Amino acid sequence: MNNYRVDSKSNARDTGGTGNHKGLPLHRDIEVPAGNAGKTGNHKGLPLHRGIEVLASNAGLPLRKSMRLKEYDYSQAGLYFITICAQNQLCLFGEIENEEMKTNDAGMMIERQWQELPRRFDNINLREFVVMPNHFHGILEFVEVPLVGTQNVEHSPEIGQPQGIAPTVGDVVGTFKSLSTNDYIQGVKNKNWKRFNKKLWQRNFYDHIIRC
Repeated sequence: MNNYRVDSKSNARDTGGTGNHKGLPLHRDIEVPAGNAGKTGNHKGLPLHRGIEVLASNAGLPLRKSMRLKEYDYSQAGLYFITICAQNQLCLFGEIENEEMKTNDAGMMIERQWQELPRRFDNINLREFVVMPNHFHGILEFVEVPLVGTQNVEHSPEIGQPQGIAPTVGDVVGTFKSLSTNDYIQGVKNKNWKRFNKKLWQRNFYDHIIRC
């Protein structure tokens, strides 16, 4: 079993002041002393990845201010722990029943869009992830890819990754948010999903660099 350690200089880029995890177990063997990933729901008993400890506290962060690590290349190989929150704390993706997350159709769509990301970006692998009622956690692994011109054309990625440009964590998350928002809008129109106000997701997101 791999043990992961999150850099104490981790980046926090969430934007909405949506409560915190203080006193709540985040996932099995993951503990966030004070975070900002959603008031609703309890992660107890929902395994994300054993042996991960989030060291950096995001309490008291000013809104709309990026805390990205200066001069860090977010396209380089490594593991990144991502948290994305729904706009206005809306519980759109399911609900907690008996300390267990029950995803609805929208939540299952979120899972599907996340799982399809490697088809769009050939430099990522997906590790553990979990959908919560009003936010999402996932681990992205960025891997080294062949130089342009040496890639197998038959396995080139779908739309989402500009050729010749190394995508960053922000590029991947931005694509995920855009695609899931489009699908959610169709769900509102055709399947009577809960409506949201202007944006499905908060503008930014949390990312933590994981040290192996």
